Amino acid sequence: MANIPFQTSINLRKPWGVAGDFFDGNYNHMYPLTLIVKEGETVEVGKFAWDNGDGTCSPAGTGQPAGVVHRTMFIPITDFATGATMTVPERLACGIADKCSIFMNVSDVPTVGNKIFVNNTTGAITNGAAGATVEGETETSFRIISLCDNEAAAGALVGVTNWE
Repeated sequence: MANIPFQTSINLRKPWGVAGDFFDGNYNHMYPLTLIVKEGETVEVGKFAWDNGDGTCSPAGTGQPAGVVHRTMFIPITDFATGATMTVPERLACGIADKCSIFMNVSDVPTVGNKIFVNNTTGAITNGAAGATVEGETETSFRIISLCDNEAAAGALVGVTNWE
């Protein structure tokens, strides 16, 4: 059994959600291929993943990512599944949502209406005006539609969508 610490606090109100969960009741489309996390790498739930073209995915790549890693794990019951983690280990399948409304954390201060940008090397998620040029980053089809808990701070949970 995993060493999970005893709960010492509770939230006063229900949280909005968790990065990688779907945000609303819109139809959510999954990437048509089931990709396996490339050997020697891990991907993180609620962040982007790239299709390597060989049946594997990676947390960094060139051009547009395949989509956002959804909070679904296709895994057997094993020791690593007993603890709390947002990481999908190497050689395991991962669910990637490519057309959806989903929760994610942005590393800079979010603004409703801004587009989501992803760093092609580190996978860091930022936001900016549509059409902006950000060195080393790709503008995705996602835009911010909600500041969860009205919190405009770096690292905040936001609701994003790529539905029109």
